[in-house]
Amino acid sequence: MTARQKLDRLIDRFAEAYFAYEPIQATYFGVHDHDAELGHYDASTVASAARTFREIRSAIDRDVDRSTLSVTDRVDYDLLACRLDVLVSELEGERPFERSHSFYLERALNGLQYLLARNFAPLPVRIPSILSRMRLMPEFLRAAVERVKDAPHVYLEIAIEEAASGAAFMEEVVSAVSRQVPEMTREIERAAASAGEAFLDFRRHLANLMHGANGNFMMGRELFEYRLRRENFLDFDCTSLRAMGEEILARTREDLEDLAKKIDPSRPWSAIFESSKDQVPSPGRLRGAYEQWVLVAREFINERGLATLPPGEAIELIDTPVFERLLVPYAAYLSPAPFETEQRGFFYVTPIDTQASPDVQHQQLLGHNVPSMITTVVHEAYPGHHLQLTWANRARSKMRKLTDNNVFAEGWALYCEEMMYEEGFYPDPLVRLAQLQATLWRAARVVIDVGLHTGEMTFDDAVRMLVDQVCVEPPNAVAEVRRYTLTPTQPSSYLIGREAILALRSEMKARDRRFRLGAFHDKLLSYGTIPPALIREEMLAGLGP
Repeated sequence: MTARQKLDRLIDRFAEAYFAYEPIQATYFGVHDHDAELGHYDASTVASAARTFREIRSAIDRDVDRSTLSVTDRVDYDLLACRLDVLVSELEGERPFERSHSFYLERALNGLQYLLARNFAPLPVRIPSILSRMRLMPEFLRAAVERVKDAPHVYLEIAIEEAASGAAFMEEVVSAVSRQVPEMTREIERAAASAGEAFLDFRRHLANLMHGANGNFMMGRELFEYRLRRENFLDFDCTSLRAMGEEILARTREDLEDLAKKIDPSRPWSAIFESSKDQVPSPGRLRGAYEQWVLVAREFINERGLATLPPGEAIELIDTPVFERLLVPYAAYLSPAPFETEQRGFFYVTPIDTQASPDVQHQQLLGHNVPSMITTVVHEAYPGHHLQLTWANRARSKMRKLTDNNVFAEGWALYCEEMMYEEGFYPDPLVRLAQLQATLWRAARVVIDVGLHTGEMTFDDAVRMLVDQVCVEPPNAVAEVRRYTLTPTQPSSYLIGREAILALRSEMKARDRRFRLGAFHDKLLSYGTIPPALIREEMLAGLGP
């Protein structure tokens, strides 16, 4: 048996173990053997999973001679090894299943959303799994009550709102199923009623915990730097990463001030940006306005040859699921599954909350201003997440299809915002201003990400920074910082990845006399959603001596 064959057997073994432990992730990736399950995160199950992952990790070192592998196969080897290392660190060090009620809520709710949104089988075929997951929810949430101890106050705030939205989402499930499969309405209604009551009971339990909540959301420097190094193949420590964020923050602020002088020398950039927010669609036409720009962006990259569109790709714009809106103030993207045939992605647009106060509704609408909307479309759809992730789903190996590295995914989407400016896509200087403000925001995320998780910055400090320095609306700034507390290192991934891609582009341009931007993008996207450092290794090897 060759080293590659041994590696493939270990990749299969990993996938089987991982999906058995994380059934919602199995559904997400398009593997449907566990669609009726929600998973178990009790001490015994977690310890067993950690042992299994450690055993596979040891087998890699013992059974596969990395030195005999090609460059491409070495990348797959490294992807598997680092994935196992990070999983063990998560299970034994980070332990989110003991600290966050959202860990359970997000699995329960996404477990239904993936089954509902993606058309991998006719809805009647999916309904038994939908019913099973709904029926498991009361027990699943009771287990969360027992497992999570000493949750941070901000985690409880998030989970209370998620639990309330979970009950509302059960009603959406009933509506979606009854329209298409009316004969199943009664069964779905019964399961939804039980699950909805479980969410409300869970919410009441969380509310009772609020008064004495004193847990700490900080990941801590050691675990934070381990993720940077092992998951993302980065050389940064917390100090150097924060310094990079601060340097680009200052540089981008200068770019904004220079552009403002060209637009209106009498006003600072922040005042011009704030006034540009008045360019908003009506709340009822919000999704339609995004759809129009998606079509324009798709046609632009096609006409300019900036990237090849994968065969069979499609994108559909839908309202952000109600349970996601707390942490997604504007827009997000759900990719098609790597192991499914249909490659339809979903562009989430968060509608205006008609139950909120008029002032909050107005602030939410300002965040959907047209200049920012255009850069959001570039980021989420074309040539950003949708294009990149549909190409990644065609990756050459199973391990690459199982890898979803944030630094490359978010870095590519942020790179696209700058690249589309370079290529002349933005129709007026206010869109460039919005794009630079978005870059400023990503630089601020680096500073905040490090600051929050090393204790150098408080939650309120982070909100003030976004409001005062980045011009983020206060309710959306709170939603953003809440998300940052739950996802350490992810907020930094945008800027880190963009800088890595820009550096690789410059390097390839200098080395390759035949360099062409569209060909560079196609090659870059062909490797899958893997750390940029590994892409660079493989791309440079392809140039030859």
